Order: sequence, then structure tokens, then C-alpha cells
Amino acid sequence: MSQKTLYLSQEEIAKLVSSVAHQIRKDISKNEEVLVLAVLRGGMFFAVDVLRELQDFRNIIVDTIGVSSYRDQERNEPKITCQPKEQINNRHVIILDEYVDS
Repeated sequence: MSQKTLYLSQEEIAKLVSSVAHQIRKDISKNEEVLVLAVLRGGMFFAVDVLRELQDFRNIIVDTIGVSSYRDQERNEPKITCQPKEQINNRHVIILDEYVDS
């Protein structure tokens, strides 16, 4: 059986979640409409944790988006694999993902 490596402790993840929620609170009023796009699939868990800390926000709409990063030698651009159902024009949009590829 292979041994798994723990990259972040539960406490470190909780601090990161709180930090993201704090930044959202600084940038957006809890009375404004906010569209949160959780990146499928792993981003859903992170998004849920952040949304728990924003329960007092009155107008949060949650949708999903699928993104895949295809790399070739000339460019490194993400590809949208699943479009959100909600319109994103003229709205506050927050995209939450579990991590960023380096």
C-alpha cells in the first residue's frame, strides 16, 4: 500500500478558507448579489467550506464550471469543459477551485 503525503493540515486548510472568506467580505457587501462558480470537481469541497463562512450573505448564487488545462509547447491556456448555467455578465463572480496548477 502506498503512503499518502499530507500537504496541508486540517488547521492550515481552515485558515486558508477563513482567509478567502475574509477577503470576499472585504471586497463585496453581504447585501450584493454574488455568483460563486465552483470548479468541478475538487473545487466543490473548497467552495462549500468557503460558503459556510458566508452564510450571512443574502444573495449568493452557486453554479459550477468545468475547466481543464491543456499544455502544449506554445501556450498554457485553460479550456472550459462545462459552461455555467448562470449568466456572468455584469455580476460579481467568484471562482473557487481547490488549487492552481503550477
